[in-house]
Amino acid sequence: MREETERPEGVLAGTLELVGHERAKITAAAARLLSDRSAYDCMSHAHNPYGDGHASERISAWLLARLRSGDYPAPFEGGLTE
Repeated sequence: MREETERPEGVLAGTLELVGHERAKITAAAARLLSDRSAYDCMSHAHNPYGDGHASERISAWLLARLRSGDYPAPFEGGLTE
């Protein structure tokens, strides 16, 4: 519901869509995702340029390990899958 974004990489990846702030455009975009399985699948399976959604789990695990051991655990080296 914006005309522009500070996160163009999401638009380029297909995880975001700029539809503006007009009610008709917002409604049409939402209706398309709700009724067009192909459009929904395309957006819901697009590569997420912002990570894999597990950063908070990694941060929590690292902090707990640090608090329990007094040492710094090894950094996460799993990398993101694309």
